[in-house]
Amino acid sequence: MDKVSAQNGVDSRKLDTVCAKRAGATLGYCIPTWYGICDAWAPASIFEQEPNCPVTFNGVTFQPMDVKALMTDVYDNVNVSAVYAGERYYGTDDSIDEYGSHTDYTYRDLNPGLLHIVATNLSGLLKKTFIIDRDAGAEVWNQPVVSFKSIVYTNARLSWINETYTDGGLNIIGGEWLYGSNDNHPDFLWLLQGKPKPDTVTKTDLKYADVTMLLEKATACSNSEPPRL
Repeated sequence: MDKVSAQNGVDSRKLDTVCAKRAGATLGYCIPTWYGICDAWAPASIFEQEPNCPVTFNGVTFQPMDVKALMTDVYDNVNVSAVYAGERYYGTDDSIDEYGSHTDYTYRDLNPGLLHIVATNLSGLLKKTFIIDRDAGAEVWNQPVVSFKSIVYTNARLSWINETYTDGGLNIIGGEWLYGSNDNHPDFLWLLQGKPKPDTVTKTDLKYADVTMLLEKATACSNSEPPRL
């Protein structure tokens, strides 16, 4: 447990905002209240199956949440290529300009046009799930996207030439967040290009193949004990 904590848990943190210490320890560490490994949980929830039952292996019973935790830990240590759109905003050097927009480019680089293109093509056309940091601020909340909805309003009115965020072929080339969405919008989006390699072993000697075996048994409810009440 000490090795796992040093890699992914409280022992891996040195300084931040909220402090605690492990049972029996005289010194503790400070971590942000929102901190976690959602960057591992999110892709694991996309690529891996959902465990349904407890499974017993080598005399140890693993509940579905145990299997999920082990798989998340594997993804937290895996080296798999990812594709990103937008940069993370770290919460520094930002202000509001005369037009009500954020001056830090990383706060607004994932504009509505880009988000619309990604959502309609990945989710709508290709039926692929991607991940967003749903908080535009300094905190990171990675969540898998499962669907989207578009609402289109039209009006008939006199037209004249003006600047737009589409070109002559009505291809989307940009956009700006307005009103409440100026602060409340995704910060960046990303997706892994695939699963970990079958022979992946984490820094804490956790083997992807072993966890996959547990997951398959927990998914099929084979070689498992009934839930304990």
